[in-house]
Amino acid sequence: MEQYNNPAHPAAGYQAKVASEGRDTRYYDDNQWIGIAAIDVYQRTKRKGYLELAEKTYRLMMTGFDTVSGGFIGARGI
Repeated sequence: MEQYNNPAHPAAGYQAKVASEGRDTRYYDDNQWIGIAAIDVYQRTKRKGYLELAEKTYRLMMTGFDTVSGGFIGARGI
């Protein structure tokens, strides 16, 4: 999975194609599913790496938080 990691600003996250092919869009919904799965695996195994993955995903999600329209995660990717 790390071959899809894109560490670019504003926060690291997983992009739509492998990083070796260049930078691509990081979609919030795709990354949210990764975060949900990481939390599930962490709860089952207590392996800290999965909790760290969920936290990484959360940091990316919060870069899309929009307070102007009442508070939501933006619909488009970054």
